[in-house]
Amino acid sequence: MDTLWDGIVFYDQIAQNNLHRDIRHVLLLHENDMAALFLGSLIDRIRERGWTIIDPVRAYEDPISKMVPKTLLLQQGHVMALAVDAGYAGPTGTQWEDTRELKKFVESRRVFQKRESP
Repeated sequence: MDTLWDGIVFYDQIAQNNLHRDIRHVLLLHENDMAALFLGSLIDRIRERGWTIIDPVRAYEDPISKMVPKTLLLQQGHVMALAVDAGYAGPTGTQWEDTRELKKFVESRRVFQKRESP
């Protein structure tokens, strides 16, 4: 959940600082056990932090969805591509998008270690 929240905040800041406005984000979650396990908690955190979850149709009504980036940097999504077009030259992702960092984090949390029975 922490890694997902960090990504939400990171890309929102990119939009705020480079597109100079609030945008309606679309959050991509891959279909896997980890996403399914923490989805409810992530929704709670999003709402606790003052965000509103909206219908995807409404999200795509935001004018940003019709903006076509000039850059070929599309691996990090539409917001990042538009930010690069606007002159952004900073990091293009969170630390969690680095496989080594994510592996260290998962290992430190002992996510995949078998737990002893009580």
